[in-house]
This record gives sequence, C-alpha cells and structure tokens, in this order.
Amino acid sequence: MRRTALTVLILLATLPLTAESFISDADGNPPKADLPFQKGENLTYVVKYKWGAINSEVGEVRIETTDRKDSSGDYFFVTANGFTYKFYDIFFKVRDYYESRFTRDLQPVYFHRDIKEGKYTMKNYITFDTAGKIRAVWQRMAAPVRDTLLQGSPEVFDLLSMIFNLRSQDFSSAHQGLKWERGVVIDGRIIRISIIYSGKTVKNVPGLGRFNTHLLSVVINTSGSFTFKGGEQMLIWVSDDKNSLPLQIESPIKVGSVIARLTSAAGLKYPLTSKLQ
Repeated sequence: MRRTALTVLILLATLPLTAESFISDADGNPPKADLPFQKGENLTYVVKYKWGAINSEVGEVRIETTDRKDSSGDYFFVTANGFTYKFYDIFFKVRDYYESRFTRDLQPVYFHRDIKEGKYTMKNYITFDTAGKIRAVWQRMAAPVRDTLLQGSPEVFDLLSMIFNLRSQDFSSAHQGLKWERGVVIDGRIIRISIIYSGKTVKNVPGLGRFNTHLLSVVINTSGSFTFKGGEQMLIWVSDDKNSLPLQIESPIKVGSVIARLTSAAGLKYPLTSKLQ
C-alpha cells in the first residue's frame, strides 16, 4: 500500500476521516438543542484496506474527548491517534496524531497534525482567529516550514472539529437529497466538500450489531489528489439516536478502498438506542 492510501485510513476514522462534517443552521438543519457528546467519551475504530485479494484490518484510530480551560476560554479538546498493527509495522509503520481545540458552540480554535508514515512525515499547526482568518503552518518531510494566511468562514473547519460539528446536527427532519457545501483546512489549503443526506437505513456493523442509521454521502472535490479519484462518494453511517455516532465509513481511493468501523464506545452521553435487538 502506498503512503497516500494509509493516510486515508487514518483520516477516515477521524473524519471520518477526510470525511467532512459541517452543516450550519443557515442552510441545513439546525444544531441539536444539546450536544451529543461529552467530556470522557472514547471511541475506537478499526481500519480495513481492500484491494484485489487483499482484505485486511491494518490498524486502529482512537479518539478521546476532554476539555480544557485557559485565559482565553473554555474548550473541548479532542485527540486522535492512528496506528498500524505490529504485523503491518514491518511493511509500513504508521503513527499519526491529531489534536483539535474548539469552542462550546463548535467553532475551531486550533488544530495540530503530526503524521509519521514509513519515511514520510507531515506537520500542521492551524490557528483560527475570531476575525475569520486562518493561519496555516506546515512542514513536509525536511522541507522548509511554510506559513500562509487563509480566508476562513463559519463553514470551514479542521478535520476533528468537523466530525463533532456533523454529530451536532439534527437529521430528524432532513429530506433525501439535501446537500451542503463546506471546507476543511489541511496542509496549507482549504479542500471543498459536498455532503448529501441519503436517508435512513439499517446498517450491520461487524462486531457491534445492527443499527438504525442516517446515511451521508460525501464527495471530496480533489481531482488533483494522489489519494482520491475525485468525484467519488464516501459513505458514512451515523447512528440514529442522540449520540449521532459515526458507525462506519467506506471510501474508494485510487488504489483499492478503505473501511473504518466503530469497535468500542465508552463514556457516551446518551444510551445507544439506535441498536436493534
């Protein structure tokens, strides 16, 4: 597997992975009255890579939600650690770390990304200010550090804050075909994404059981990417309950496809009532 494919394995479960999650009350459904997550929530996803005869679970992503206070305010603090299993370390070792700080009203403040995949490294330091500007600092391998200023908006997020923004939307009155256009900041640029509500469905998640879910289709508009084909749909199944948990994510990539599925969830704010008996 190439480095670019393994990058997606990690992003899928953190956001989902480059699965972007951003719906505002201006042009989509309004946010839920209460946030669907809380301090102490811990989620684990197993990531599978499929290509021809290859169909293997190659690693995990673990997402932890806490909170922090400093002189400037009170924030949610979310970390995601992605890694390959020891057997696959022999072929291609991945140790990826993501961190996001966002406000109680789900606006991003700071994002850090530090990935180590084989010999490849990439670091991101992204700061969002209250005036709508985004300072993006990044370094690829041993290249010089790059620094740019981007124009932000309420619909632009980092990878992790997007996931929690998505979870905080009320899908109960969404109609099939409802579409949103949003963006995510990564590696010094804003990637545009389309999210389409595809309706309710029952999804079997291996190892967890059957769930009532909302199905989202995500199109990542990156035709020049080395990872995605461009125009392909990523599918996300979100639990149809107050937690709005991403249960499973599937996406084609240029070489094969990847699947991230939830395997454990601790510290949930609400009962997982979407699970069928």
